[in-house]
Amino acid sequence: IQGIEQGRLYGSIFSDLGVLRSVLPESAAVRQLIGDFHRRLGQWEYARAIYRQVLETEGGNVDALLSLGSYYFLKGEFATAGQYFQRAAAIDPPAAAAYYNLSLAHSEAYQFEESRQA
Repeated sequence: IQGIEQGRLYGSIFSDLGVLRSVLPESAAVRQLIGDFHRRLGQWEYARAIYRQVLETEGGNVDALLSLGSYYFLKGEFATAGQYFQRAAAIDPPAAAAYYNLSLAHSEAYQFEESRQA
């Protein structure tokens, strides 16, 4: 992860992820890790598809919901982003990140009262 954060890829990370996926093909945690990896690489479209797979098996996965909300926020689809953030907030009410991101999505959509409430 440190190499990725520094913009360097080395070693056998892709092979390791492939092995992990083959050993634990149904694991939502492995899918989440792979989605996070591709998101950090800026491969949002691929990460989005993986996060959706995570939600198929774990509909209440707050991290996947927040990541999908972030994807749509970056695409300028604030209403869709807000839906994902609301779902995350409903699952884990004390999740500060969900409420913060929801307030940003409302603000970008010029829904200032909703932004303040979030």
